[in-house]
Amino acid sequence: MENSILITIIIAGVAALASIATVCVLIDTDYTGEHFRMVESYVPKKKTDFVEGKYTVSLQRPDARVAVKIIDMLGEYTIITE
Repeated sequence: MENSILITIIIAGVAALASIATVCVLIDTDYTGEHFRMVESYVPKKKTDFVEGKYTVSLQRPDARVAVKIIDMLGEYTIITE
């Protein structure tokens, strides 16, 4: 991937609220606001584990918008964009 830009995303200690565990973390490196296209994912081994990780992903252009989606076991999710 020539002309790509590497970024690092750190997710540390995202704890479950009210004992509802986080099921997964998904990363989209070119988020449009309309469609979420996962390029990286993390799923804890046990449902009681904390979600944490350090990801280095490539961006195809400097103005790409990165989104991280965190989903709990009830299907509720949060999207964080940068």
